[in-house]
Amino acid sequence: MIPYAILSGEIIFYDGSSLDVRFLELSDRHLTFRLPKTFLKNVDSKISFHLSFYQMDQRDYHSIDIKNFTVSCMEKEEFYDLYRLDCEEIVFRNAAKKLTEEYLSYMENRLYLDDAELSASMTSYSVEGDSIFAKSWKGQKEEWVQQIKEEYDERSWDYLKNGVDGRENPAIKLAYSLEDLESMKHFLKDNLEDFCKWYWTRYDLSWHPLASLLPEKVLVGNPYCPCLFPGEDEMEQFLIQSKKKGITVDFQLAPIPQCYYAKIIRQIDQLALLAEKENQAITIYVGDQGIKNHICKYYEKTLVAKDGVLMKKEIRDPRLQYRYSDSSKEGKLFFHANKERKLFFHSIEDGMCLPFYQCNTGTFCPIYSLCTQGKRDAYVRVTDCPGYCQDHHMIYPSHLHLLGRFNSILGWNIHQLSNGSMIKNQKGWVVINL
Repeated sequence: MIPYAILSGEIIFYDGSSLDVRFLELSDRHLTFRLPKTFLKNVDSKISFHLSFYQMDQRDYHSIDIKNFTVSCMEKEEFYDLYRLDCEEIVFRNAAKKLTEEYLSYMENRLYLDDAELSASMTSYSVEGDSIFAKSWKGQKEEWVQQIKEEYDERSWDYLKNGVDGRENPAIKLAYSLEDLESMKHFLKDNLEDFCKWYWTRYDLSWHPLASLLPEKVLVGNPYCPCLFPGEDEMEQFLIQSKKKGITVDFQLAPIPQCYYAKIIRQIDQLALLAEKENQAITIYVGDQGIKNHICKYYEKTLVAKDGVLMKKEIRDPRLQYRYSDSSKEGKLFFHANKERKLFFHSIEDGMCLPFYQCNTGTFCPIYSLCTQGKRDAYVRVTDCPGYCQDHHMIYPSHLHLLGRFNSILGWNIHQLSNGSMIKNQKGWVVINL
């Protein structure tokens, strides 16, 4: 069967209606396809075919309409009939020949090239760049911070100077995301000023204008891994500390695999009791629709469920910049979006997160598999998490600005911290997720 992504077609009937068809074989003179039993009882000149051929060199589809052809029934099976379309039109023959040659070349490359070489054969992907890595996570952070300093536009942050003291700045609503155990522990034991200083200093970003602003709230919990949601005692401590520090505390949940469901529900029950005790509604940013529906159904008065970062199914991948050529229509659209940095951040229901954005999240933890099995694709279910992700990260080629963290692949957007205009008009929360 010919992949639908590279060749699709419709039968256009005399009354204007149409029917999608899947093609089984292709040559430069004929196509074969099948239809439900006796669907085409009378094949006549009142039908035509609309075909769309994918052109790999253009990264686009080339559509043609053919009207001069013959259709014959080749086989009659129990549930379908097999048909053959013969066509001598030059436009069909050229399109079919080109698709065949490109697809055969692609399949040959798939057999003999690795992923990077295959990408380079079809796009402008940098094979050489795939061999350049930072020596350590510390070295990777230093590279990224240096790139922020090189692109830093001081004037773009001038709008923060009017309210640079504490929370007096009216331009943005600042929040911190506490996604790892270390940041959660520091928040519980440090006063707010010391915690904020530590939060930025560990990435050597204490000089940044945003580091001078105190957050109005914190988001506690990891949006990718359910193992890093705070326990029952910790949740109460966060509520107590948030009152002492004078800020709001919200929680965030990852998508919940079935094996964690009972435990997470117990924690949500406890959080609802704490909300009732404090006589306040607590917000949870959730990662899957099932948990959101559960919270809305059973905790309507005590908990507020909002969409977390994984509720929006968007493609965020820095390798997309190599996919399109500047001259193609998709390329122009992509590079326009890239210029606006729309592809390189993720968001919650009422705000945007930076500088990390999510590219891929797995239900199995590759860091746990690597530490216990010696390979990242062992796919071992984590039932009692030892917290390897607090000390170990996965380094990717430097030009991709990617990091293996928790059970996810995260991208680093240097532009959001170097150019203040990208968050200046943000109406919702600006969530820092260092």
